[in-house]
Amino acid sequence: HNTVIMAKYADADPRLHDIIILLKVWAKARGFGSAQKQGFSSHALVLLAIHFFQVSNLIVEPLDGCGSLLSGEVVSDPEQAAKSTGELLMQFLVFYSFESEVSELTWTGGGPSCLPPQLFDWKTNVCSIRHPRLVEKRELFPDDPLEWLHNSLYVEDPVHPGDNIARSVPSKGVAAVIAEFTRAALIVASTGSVGFLCKKPPQAL
Repeated sequence: HNTVIMAKYADADPRLHDIIILLKVWAKARGFGSAQKQGFSSHALVLLAIHFFQVSNLIVEPLDGCGSLLSGEVVSDPEQAAKSTGELLMQFLVFYSFESEVSELTWTGGGPSCLPPQLFDWKTNVCSIRHPRLVEKRELFPDDPLEWLHNSLYVEDPVHPGDNIARSVPSKGVAAVIAEFTRAALIVASTGSVGFLCKKPPQAL
């Protein structure tokens, strides 16, 4: 089922497909693209990209009352077709960054503001493609300890609701992962290029 869902979204908009490919290369090069290495799995990265497209109203999807994604077609919103892949990548990176560091960004790549309509808060929000909007952890997990919720990254498995596929990132590594999005946003904003995103971090001595 997960494979079917991923294919429906990736096929809906070539820009989403291109961003997903770049994300996987970037995350692997920067050392957080593997669940075995306390980073994101490939599946989690795909869900992050899809959720950004949902919240930004870049795609139109058929959801039933239970949040089913397995029937009908997912299509790109024609009103959003003018945005380039580069512009959407910039907005994606800003979307998942530390708000305090990107709220005043301008993009040298041209076009309108690089800021997405909304920003994702890792402390309070859940990445859940069953909910094509910003949704809070407290809404989905009202009985869980607040401290645990705030100190975890949460990317929900759409086929197994309640299963966090970002649990591979330990609480002590949360800030480092978010910092990677912020670093990338600042690089693209200042250079208008993705060439420096995949530069490997220095090896610890």
